[in-house]
Amino acid sequence: MKQETFAEIKDRIIYVLENAEAAEVKARPHEAYLDMVKTFRVYQYDGENDFNITWDDLEKWGVKLEAVREAAERNTPVLIPPMVYQVVQIPSGIRQIELGDNMEAILEHMADIDNVKDPMYMLTNATGQYGAGSILNELLLERIAELWKEDIILLPSSVHEFLLIPFSKKRMELKEWQETVSFMNSTMLLEGGVLSNSVYQYDWIKKKLVIGCSPELVD
Repeated sequence: MKQETFAEIKDRIIYVLENAEAAEVKARPHEAYLDMVKTFRVYQYDGENDFNITWDDLEKWGVKLEAVREAAERNTPVLIPPMVYQVVQIPSGIRQIELGDNMEAILEHMADIDNVKDPMYMLTNATGQYGAGSILNELLLERIAELWKEDIILLPSSVHEFLLIPFSKKRMELKEWQETVSFMNSTMLLEGGVLSNSVYQYDWIKKKLVIGCSPELVD
């Protein structure tokens, strides 16, 4: 499978976000993104046989990281488009509510946060695998912030999703949310599932994602 040429796989290269502290991640082609790491995979359509791109792959294909990055930025929104669900608390945990089968319908639902109790949304992708990388879709975050007319709080649930909360509805201070994220990460059983212990904030006015609160800031 990995014997394919770059020309054969360039339309299937995607990016994902992973934990910056993972040793195996640092050994692969990557780029820093805030306090996380953007890495690259070859998408196989079946959801099971995707593989990580290595430095050996780049050498074999005779390409530089820039070519891989450009392909990933072009392909990812098309091959694994972002998906958003509403999240509600139930006695047994949380439940995802589908808001529509396309992003325009979803955004229409998300606009009405004033009539939603404790609004919280899950941002992932169409496959549910490595969906946290959907925060790299800057246009989508910009559209959501514009709908809400305010900043967005982003909580890294795992490498597969982020939770989004309108800033005015955050219910807790960012430090408390950061402590909650760290605690949930400490109980995660899925190996390699932890993305980050930080809480992020999308600035509606500046149209920029920043670290809102991290363990270093708390300490």
